[in-house]
Amino acid sequence: MKKTILLILLLQFGLYSCNKEKSENKIPRVKSSKKSEVKNKPEFSENDYDLVYKYTNGDSNQILGINYINTKSLKFHLVTNKLPCDTEYWGIAKNNYSDFASEVDEDENGTAYGSNEYVMNKKEYTISIRVALDSSKVIIKYIQVNGIHTDCLPIADKIMNRWNKIKK
Repeated sequence: MKKTILLILLLQFGLYSCNKEKSENKIPRVKSSKKSEVKNKPEFSENDYDLVYKYTNGDSNQILGINYINTKSLKFHLVTNKLPCDTEYWGIAKNNYSDFASEVDEDENGTAYGSNEYVMNKKEYTISIRVALDSSKVIIKYIQVNGIHTDCLPIADKIMNRWNKIKK
């Protein structure tokens, strides 16, 4: 009789342990789904973009990759490394005025050059990418919609020069 009771208790404990393991296994699955959302963020690779632009000033670095979708839109990925934090922006920017005249920007020497402006509007911010007509340089414009000042922004209003990469 004692053996039977002991056997029943062991079976109940075993079933309880299995159910507990199953319920504990559900928690990591929920966590892993959150991780998969973060993994949806694209990894920047210079080889994924036809045009790559770089800007460096001391400890501040910025890199921009661009692929033209058509004359009115481009896919981009902007990575900024500067203290106190790093930022990344990516998406599709559109040139809503491609049928009109180009914009005019100035280089470091004050020489004017034509450019096309591609804009991505989000709820929190607006990014503008001004690409020179000869694709040799770009200028990033950034507007924080809520007006809150932070140091964690891309480097704006600086000329980023085209970087010639070697394709393998």
